[in-house]
Amino acid sequence: MGGHHRRRGHLERPKPDAFDDEGRYFRHAFLPELYRHLPEGRRPVLLLDEFDVLDASREQQPRPAAASREFFPYLHQLLEGEPRLAFVFVVGRKAEASSESPFP
Repeated sequence: MGGHHRRRGHLERPKPDAFDDEGRYFRHAFLPELYRHLPEGRRPVLLLDEFDVLDASREQQPRPAAASREFFPYLHQLLEGEPRLAFVFVVGRKAEASSESPFP
């Protein structure tokens, strides 16, 4: 069975209302369950498209400080604390054109 991986069981689709605004369910329930269902050596990948939009000017954002105050610290925690989780960041402009780094 070259190229085929045996399935480790069915991953139930989580209910959208299980996810909370602080990311606790995602990190402490969803990710561990996902890891259990992935074959050894496989990693989930989060694709964050249009990532540079989070760095838009204050006039363009509905909640200007939300990304820097809430999302960026949470994302940093995931980057540091979830070594099996991989990330792809897609930006539509050069990184050095950003107003500030989203990570400490």
